[in-house]
This record gives sequence, structure tokens and C-alpha cells, in this order.
Amino acid sequence: MNPRKIIIKEIVLDVLFEKEQVQFPPSQFGNLISGIAEVMIRRKIPQPTGYMPLDIYGQLSEGDLLLAHEIFWDLVYSRVLTIGLDASNLDFPWFRLHSEAATNLK
Repeated sequence: MNPRKIIIKEIVLDVLFEKEQVQFPPSQFGNLISGIAEVMIRRKIPQPTGYMPLDIYGQLSEGDLLLAHEIFWDLVYSRVLTIGLDASNLDFPWFRLHSEAATNLK
């Protein structure tokens, strides 16, 4: 696996399983992306060569955003995440941990 993708996946899982506290709850895809950026800033993870450093708004580089998108859908496919938050928010960009997320992650 791409080393950058490994770093981002670790951050995604830390945000989802609340090992990292972030400003917005990761219940929408945009909030998850924001949380990833927050953690990258906190951990001082450098941006890829040629990209501006993360700013106070936590915008990821295009490459990191695409990797985060792949990771998100990999986790849906692996039944770690389920699309839809509740009966009022059944569709993407809302999501939640699968009821068997920890087991399915192994």
C-alpha cells in the first residue's frame, strides 16, 4: 500500500474510533475530511512536495483528498462504515460505524 495512504488510513481510523478528538463529529464525509486535516496539522505531517502546507481551515491536498476518498469507500466495502446516519439522514454524505465495525476491521 502507498505509504501516504497508510498514514491517512491510520488517521481516518483514529478519528472514527475517537482516538483523536476533532472539531466536528465524523458523521458526514466533509467533516471526516476536516478531521483528517486537523490531525495532520496536530501531528505535523508534511504535505507532499509541491503542495501548500495545510492551512487553519484544514484543506487537504488534492492527492490526499483522493486517498481519503478511496479509504472511505474501502471501509464501506469492508463493512466498517455504513452509509446513512439515522432515519432522517439515510444517504451519503452521512455515515456511521457499522454495528460490527471493530470485528470487521480485523
